[in-house]
Amino acid sequence: MLTQDPKNALVQDQSPSSNLDLLDITAPHEPTTGNGVSFAGEKPTPKQERFPLKIGTFSKTFRVRGINSIGTRLFLSVMGSALVGLGGLSLFIYNTLLADGKRNISDQVNEQVAELEASLEVIEQHVTLLGSAVNFLKSQKITSPQVYQDLAFQYFLEMPEAAFGLGFGQTPRGITPQRQWFFPYYYYDQEVPGQIGTRLNAPYSNVFYSELSSDNDSTAYYTQSYYLTPVETQKELWVEPYASYGALIATYATPIFDKVQKTLLGITNIDINLETLGKNLSESEVVEGAGYFILISANDRLIFYPPAPPNLPPEGEEMPLANTVPDLGRLLPLLAGNEGLLEDRETDSFWAYKRMKGTNWLLIANVPRSVVLRPVLFSTISGTLITGILLSVVVIIFVRWLNKRLQPILDECSKLAQADEAMVEQLAGEDEISRLSSSFFNLLEAQNRILDRQQAEAKRAELLERIARLRQEEEVLPLIQQVLEDMRQTLGVDRVSFQRIHANNNPPAKVVAEAVGSQAPELLGKDLGTLTQTLLDLSLS
Repeated sequence: MLTQDPKNALVQDQSPSSNLDLLDITAPHEPTTGNGVSFAGEKPTPKQERFPLKIGTFSKTFRVRGINSIGTRLFLSVMGSALVGLGGLSLFIYNTLLADGKRNISDQVNEQVAELEASLEVIEQHVTLLGSAVNFLKSQKITSPQVYQDLAFQYFLEMPEAAFGLGFGQTPRGITPQRQWFFPYYYYDQEVPGQIGTRLNAPYSNVFYSELSSDNDSTAYYTQSYYLTPVETQKELWVEPYASYGALIATYATPIFDKVQKTLLGITNIDINLETLGKNLSESEVVEGAGYFILISANDRLIFYPPAPPNLPPEGEEMPLANTVPDLGRLLPLLAGNEGLLEDRETDSFWAYKRMKGTNWLLIANVPRSVVLRPVLFSTISGTLITGILLSVVVIIFVRWLNKRLQPILDECSKLAQADEAMVEQLAGEDEISRLSSSFFNLLEAQNRILDRQQAEAKRAELLERIARLRQEEEVLPLIQQVLEDMRQTLGVDRVSFQRIHANNNPPAKVVAEAVGSQAPELLGKDLGTLTQTLLDLSLS
């Protein structure tokens, strides 16, 4: 509300009015031209700093290389994890293949033992049948030595290939009472000097017949272990190998019992040349054309040792003990049970062993570790390399595809980067994902700054508009003061006031002229239309 007082001073009415909108302009005037405008207490902001995000291009396109690349990190992460997995898998494959190699050695030993046992079992069965035939003739009261001699020759001709001599010997007068000692024995010519007995006529000229009780008193059968041992034990057995006629001999003996009288009649005897078994073993390969077999008797005497074949002992004597060989002397105490496998680092080899049934002989196979490990390592390493290469190719293809999809986005992020060296260096040192993240948040921050600046500009524009309106009012104020003075003089009162009513910044609704003075109220009816309209026009200007 503006009031014209008697002193012609235009003042602001201090009376409150809830429906009046009187502008309270307190901010100082700022120039409308120049580099910018500011509020009270704020420094002017240069125009070039109002929008921190610049749209432009750099002199080069950033491409992430080396360890900072997400592709490189992905490749290293995947391949690192894969290599750990492949390492564990390789170890598993290595152990599995190594176990298979060891099992193969043991299987070869088992196979050779089975073949030897089968061959010896045929020999055992044959000589057992001979004992049964002798027992049958005895039960038929046949006492003629010639009949028993012919029986021995018949079984000699039918004996297995590995055997070279066969016969049977009686206890004192046990089979034929006509003689105290009787042992008809046939054997093949060993082609060595000193063979006892009589050579047969053709077609059996390669066969000798010997009566072991009389042909050589020094070697009479009743003084030899192949007779004494089964007689004492009254059990079938394999006699420890011994030298005979320039060959290594193994003898199998079985007792002959009178089933009626329950008495021991004698023993059957069959001899085999162990060189035949040794030849078969020497021609047998353990694995991959490598390794060799060793055969040891029940009393740990050498039968067959390919690395250093032992010399044949004198006639009738047993072979040397196995512990005279350094490697075997160290190995034998370590053998536990009837079969197994040892890994010997000193000789860098595997030792597989198994005892044979019946003879209780020990068959040992020696195989160099390199023969087993070489294919194992080759299979393990080649399989791991092939798997690793295939996996790396797949990962590289995926990484290239990922980089191809990311690069256009990264190029646009480079264009939207802040044009300062710090930001350029920061982006250049980050991977693709970090660059995308940094660029996104930088763009988001820039957008927020733009919105803040736009709001500030809007407020600044509103303020400038209000300042302009105040300036216009200041120019109109002297004219309003003159009109009010004319109205006061026309009315002849002490004071004239008017009110400009606003409703939510809408145009004025009406103008009220109020006269307060000494004149009567009817003086208000004077013609003030022109002055009132002039006042209204000034207030709207």
